[in-house]
Amino acid sequence: MKKKPVVTIQEEPAKEIKTTTNQEIKKAEPLVIKEEPKQVVSENGYFKPHYSQQVRITPVSRTETVTAGIFKTSSGWQDMKYYLLIDKVPPGTIVKIINPGNGSAIYAKVLGEMSGIRQNQGLGIRMSNAAATALDIKETDKFVVQISY
Repeated sequence: MKKKPVVTIQEEPAKEIKTTTNQEIKKAEPLVIKEEPKQVVSENGYFKPHYSQQVRITPVSRTETVTAGIFKTSSGWQDMKYYLLIDKVPPGTIVKIINPGNGSAIYAKVLGEMSGIRQNQGLGIRMSNAAATALDIKETDKFVVQISY
């Protein structure tokens, strides 16, 4: 005959339930939500404050009227970061571009040079299509702008 195992059940000790009065309830600290600082983007573009800082360090040394063209890019449409290609200007330099037809201005960052490419012959600069749209330029081939850097 098989013996049945003996099972013992232990009872847990009764838990003490604590009651509180209204005087014992502490008020919760107000929840403070910190927002990330928003970057202020000027209507003239993301790089305007950078241009102002650049001019404080190195005053504008060149202002010229040049023939410009457009290159296509997907940037600048939402964040207003405009770019251009120009010879003999260090990459990273911020350039002010003015449409002499309507006086509107934007600030664009130099990505690099454009020499050595046949389709750039006769152009002083090439700017992003978002930059041209911000300047209200309707031409797609060649147009004239004023630049300062």
